[in-house]
Amino acid sequence: TLPNIPIKIVGIDNHKGSARRCVPLWKHRFVQDVTESRLLDLKNVGLLEEGILKEHPSGLVCLYAIRFLNRKMVDYIANDAPLQRGCLFAMSHFCKADAETKWNWDHPKPSSVLERDELRDKFTGADYNNGDGGASGTKGDVDRTQRRWKILHDKICLDGDHGRTLVQFIAERL
Repeated sequence: TLPNIPIKIVGIDNHKGSARRCVPLWKHRFVQDVTESRLLDLKNVGLLEEGILKEHPSGLVCLYAIRFLNRKMVDYIANDAPLQRGCLFAMSHFCKADAETKWNWDHPKPSSVLERDELRDKFTGADYNNGDGGASGTKGDVDRTQRRWKILHDKICLDGDHGRTLVQFIAERL
């Protein structure tokens, strides 16, 4: 049961069929009365800002991505999105188990798989754009990012169908 506070859960996806697939999930979790679906091109970072962030300037409490990766959007959320203190960013996505591991699965393709510490580094300021996946320890704009987020959870688990590694990641906006 949800607390007796005004809450709105907005499910966003680029696939037209997602809303239909989510209805049973929401009913099973007893949130169907506070949940809605939206179709949005998640590859367009500007649409996230225009369509969601500005619409909920004081009430957005969580951004959650499941098996969808747009590195530009993650960078935007970590560095530039106008999010209030306490907002959570959570992501469950395919991830290499460690820095030395190769991705040996057909799906998703390796370019769509996170490096082991990629999300942690994005939310704490390490530079992932220097071509070494953060291995050099080179810090990017640390002053801008590091004091803005607290990492609450960063664990590896296996998916339930093929044994692929996933990262379960949560950061809180400070």
